[in-house]
Amino acid sequence: MTSTDDVADIAYLAFTAGYTPGSGDAVVRVDLAGEAIRLVRVLRDVLPPTADRRELDALLALMLLQALIAAEHAIAPQPTATAWDRILARYDELVGLTGSPVVRLNRAVAVSEVHGPDAGLDALADVVLRGHRLPAVRAELLARAGRTDEARDAYDAACALCGNEAERAHLRLRRDALA
Repeated sequence: MTSTDDVADIAYLAFTAGYTPGSGDAVVRVDLAGEAIRLVRVLRDVLPPTADRRELDALLALMLLQALIAAEHAIAPQPTATAWDRILARYDELVGLTGSPVVRLNRAVAVSEVHGPDAGLDALADVVLRGHRLPAVRAELLARAGRTDEARDAYDAACALCGNEAERAHLRLRRDALA
């Protein structure tokens, strides 16, 4: 028999896979992330108010906090109007809740949007994360800081690690656009 913790773990993995797919040609799988949120809500509804349910409440809050961040992007009439200060505040909350490397990576992007690329690079300094996302973010921030040679090397590293063809093509375009 599967425990509540197992189902919660699976739901969070499904949410993460939907929010940031590691392979395939989709950048986001909204259907999968939405289904994971629905699963947690259904599970919460069928459980009595116990410790397991409180953990599910926390998981749902965590998922919805990431959804609030996505909503900030969606409600901006144009990318330059994105409320990065509010996004940074949400990531600060998430860092306090999870401290996960992925959250800290995303927070570094928000830091760079609010305080500039050098501040974003500083925020990346202690992030340890396998895969292509860390070198990709580092490459973008280095490029914005005018450190072209370092950015080119970081883009190459990100491309070598990326299993998602859409993301890899985007990374190549960004690298090729460097002066």
